[in-house]
Amino acid sequence: MSSAISSTLVPVGDLCRQHDRCYSGAWGQFRSQCDDYFHTVLRQRCYNYFDVSGPYTKQSHCLGIAWEWWAGVRYGGSDNWGGPPSYNN
Repeated sequence: MSSAISSTLVPVGDLCRQHDRCYSGAWGQFRSQCDDYFHTVLRQRCYNYFDVSGPYTKQSHCLGIAWEWWAGVRYGGSDNWGGPPSYNN
């Protein structure tokens, strides 16, 4: 993933590194918890960077991409899980 959410230019490299660290098993979380936390902090970053004005805003675009990235890790990330196999849910 790039370090910014598409054309919205929201820096997210730190959030991706946190997610990778969680996937390493270092935090003792289930994979679903890592993914859900990643989605939560991505969305929060969108809310912090953009206000809501107009019918289609950069914030809504950012939130849509955050959902796509969550879906990517949620449905495509199991092969990258480094934690206990029983936590790969």
